[in-house]
Amino acid sequence: MHHTYFDAIPAVPELSTHRKLDAGRLREMRKRMDHATDKQKEAETIAYECLDDIAEISSDYIGNTVVQRLFEKCTEETKTSMLERIAPHLAAISVHKNGTWATQKIIDLAKTPAQIRLIRQYLQPYVPPLLLDQFGNYAVQCFLRLGDFEQAQFIFDAMVEKLMPIAQGRFGARSMRGILESDSMTNQQKLFVVASLCQHAVALSTNANSALLLTWLIESTEIEGRCKTMASRLIPHLSQLCIHKIASQVIYKLINQTTEPEAQQLIVQELLDNDQTLNDILSDQVRGLTFIQKVVVCPALLSPTRQAMSKKVCSALQTLHGPGHKKLLGLLLESSQED
Repeated sequence: MHHTYFDAIPAVPELSTHRKLDAGRLREMRKRMDHATDKQKEAETIAYECLDDIAEISSDYIGNTVVQRLFEKCTEETKTSMLERIAPHLAAISVHKNGTWATQKIIDLAKTPAQIRLIRQYLQPYVPPLLLDQFGNYAVQCFLRLGDFEQAQFIFDAMVEKLMPIAQGRFGARSMRGILESDSMTNQQKLFVVASLCQHAVALSTNANSALLLTWLIESTEIEGRCKTMASRLIPHLSQLCIHKIASQVIYKLINQTTEPEAQQLIVQELLDNDQTLNDILSDQVRGLTFIQKVVVCPALLSPTRQAMSKKVCSALQTLHGPGHKKLLGLLLESSQED
């Protein structure tokens, strides 16, 4: 099932110049709530006074604190009435430096099916740009913490359908990792995203932000078969990836892990069996050569594999005559004599 997503989030609704609720009035309301004997009754009165402007004051410097208190103290019925006016602007308020505090509180305190439905309805089309935003990503993570896994499926759908744009963003990659590290999902939802990460491993491995997700997958999860699946995707492109600044680090991590020896063997075997791939990598004296130098001494490789690798590289280096090639050949010949 494919959803429609927006690439950008509209601006927050602004209070008119003839606003009733100026800073002084908002401060006075906050004070009334904080000092009231019957806090709920006072909050209900203030909610009624604010209702027409509730969406506008949610991103105000003082207004957002008033909105937070209203959602803490009002009845569920009043919270729903306020949310009906705020919800269409929820994404815009979530990416605002003041508004983010109001939306996080609103989502954290959502209790009734009607409230959760409203939040989901208006967050869903904006999940990709929200995850890419320094403030907006918290709104998405708050929704997950409500613990209704079925209602939260739209978040995982967005992460899979818009994987590349989200994963390549600074906040997108980190918020995705935060979500995947949390307990706020079913195992099925986690596997759904992990399968997509493996499927797009080649493109993800060449971007500094998205490569973080592959590193997390290799080093911080225990999902069976993840490294082997990723290695299978990357192997046809080894000659390009091993000379890439970021992708070569991902490949090395797969070689230097011992939880899935099969993944390591698949990559090493390709380097041993495919002369063209090895020559292409060694021909790059900047990154390719450094990568192979690291692989030859990789601590995770068994001694016979290291020796076979060293022998193969020595043989390939005989035909290459760059200064870096001569230096590496000298080092390998020296260490083979020591062995």
